[in-house]
Amino acid sequence: MLPTDMAEIKPTLTLLLLGVWAVVLLGSCYAKPDDKDDFVEQDPNGSPTYLKLAHYAVSTQTKGKKVYDTIVELEYVATKVREGNTTYEIDFDTAPSNCTI
Repeated sequence: MLPTDMAEIKPTLTLLLLGVWAVVLLGSCYAKPDDKDDFVEQDPNGSPTYLKLAHYAVSTQTKGKKVYDTIVELEYVATKVREGNTTYEIDFDTAPSNCTI
């Protein structure tokens, strides 16, 4: 190759690489987000596991409190199973208990 040929190839190669990176980066922005459409609504009273998980979540929230909260009612439960792992979405009502922290 002549030196003049290399001068023409370098800008073309640079533009090609920039184009590939632009497609990769922009394509990742348009990927489908992991949203609630994958969750399946469950009966809140359908499994004792839901109540246990809610109690655990409430028991870990103690900052600035003098007594623990307790679960009054499970309002909504949904699950998503992906690659053998279950993710829970649980909405519940709480009230202060008599148990001091």
